[in-house]
Amino acid sequence: MLRYFKIYTEQTIMEYELFFKFCRDFEIFPEMCNKPVLHAVFYDLAYDEKQADLSPEQIKRIILIKTKKQVFDNGEYLSESTFVKAIIMCALKSRLFENEPNVVYKVITFVDKLLQSKGTQLVKKVAGKIRMFSDEIDPMREIRKKYTKFLKKTSKQDKQEALKKAFEDDN
Repeated sequence: MLRYFKIYTEQTIMEYELFFKFCRDFEIFPEMCNKPVLHAVFYDLAYDEKQADLSPEQIKRIILIKTKKQVFDNGEYLSESTFVKAIIMCALKSRLFENEPNVVYKVITFVDKLLQSKGTQLVKKVAGKIRMFSDEIDPMREIRKKYTKFLKKTSKQDKQEALKKAFEDDN
């Protein structure tokens, strides 16, 4: 996902307008998440990001004032790491998975849908012949391979057992 972040931002931070454009291009909006969900995800993470950049004195003042507006007036953005968190939060809040209790399944399936969306083709057109966007590369190949049993439509108990086995194999 970071390669998409870099194409969309051309810098190290992503503002709300670019985040929303990414969500529209990759069909997160309106297919998977509505605008209030995207707004909440972005600004919650932007607040956390900005708060982490503040000195202890500034944080104390913000806590005393008890308003997020103070922080947003100084800049609202996501860094690379908070962008990845935003994608995960969108996966967890997606209306596609309202009845799915398994978090790993939600995230893997969500990212897979993003990579199959029109956004991937849009980015390839914009990026031109950048090596990291080769058609031969499937970023989900290793994940699908490792979690094959888990990603198949089976009972919830079978999914849980497959996931547990996959994590046990790692350790």
